[in-house]
Amino acid sequence: MAELRRRFDRLRRIVWPQPPVRLIAVEPGDICAFCHEELLEPPEDDAPLSPGQVPYRHCRWGCGKAVHTSCAANWGRDSCVYCFAPMS
Repeated sequence: MAELRRRFDRLRRIVWPQPPVRLIAVEPGDICAFCHEELLEPPEDDAPLSPGQVPYRHCRWGCGKAVHTSCAANWGRDSCVYCFAPMS
């Protein structure tokens, strides 16, 4: 049933696309919902970033909030931890 819902949601986004939401800017002091570390710095266990690469990822279809890219990947879902909208 869940797979059917995901497929319908994917089809709905293709047929009736919504514009991406306004992304909430990351400021000093903002923390990741997963690891509770500052968003502007990559998590300690993460590999070093190449120049110009940001350590966080925004929810583009729901709330616009950000979390660490590696933390979101470790969560195992492609959905926002705050609003459960798709992250991609």
